[in-house]
Amino acid sequence: MTALTFAHRKKLLQSRKRPVVRHIGQLPASLIADLLTYWQNQSERNDLSEAITSRKERQLPIQGIETIDRDYAQLYLLKAQNHGATSQIKETISSVENILTRRVGEITGPLSQMRISTLESGAKIPMHIDDPEQCRVVSLLQGAQEFVLENKAGRHKVEMMPGDLYFVNTAWPHSVLNTSVVERVALLLDLIETSPFSTANQQDD
Repeated sequence: MTALTFAHRKKLLQSRKRPVVRHIGQLPASLIADLLTYWQNQSERNDLSEAITSRKERQLPIQGIETIDRDYAQLYLLKAQNHGATSQIKETISSVENILTRRVGEITGPLSQMRISTLESGAKIPMHIDDPEQCRVVSLLQGAQEFVLENKAGRHKVEMMPGDLYFVNTAWPHSVLNTSVVERVALLLDLIETSPFSTANQQDD
């Protein structure tokens, strides 16, 4: 396991002042259907190795991450050319991704990154933390999952169902379990600094 750098520890302290978890809205059924269609048409793509490499480059803890490649996959629709929620330079893969990214952004606010991730039935992503500069929003497109975050107040468990949009403070240790009998498909969003959740003066719920 790679230890956090001093710079990352400092950013963690700031990011952990945000809410731990908060329900912020709903994706319309038509958008969910279009995102699932896009994912099904891109079934041969898997950008997981790129994500693992990115974590290593940023010196983020990756214990157990490499062992889940059998059960976990992800697909970028939008990715920042520079890491972090403050990046203003972004690229989309095609016009389809551009349209889907715009439609999601109209609901959540501007995005720095957007991915679709899958997790096999019964599989678990082990406890880990993400880049503290990220401002993460999650919505399921298919299946169900148990999202657990741990902070000083204890464990926060959220049973997520398709369509619900949740801000989740992934600067805290967290894990994900697919509790459904089908493959879990989730939309992972990173908001840029204009999001109200990227400010540090909010308190936990």
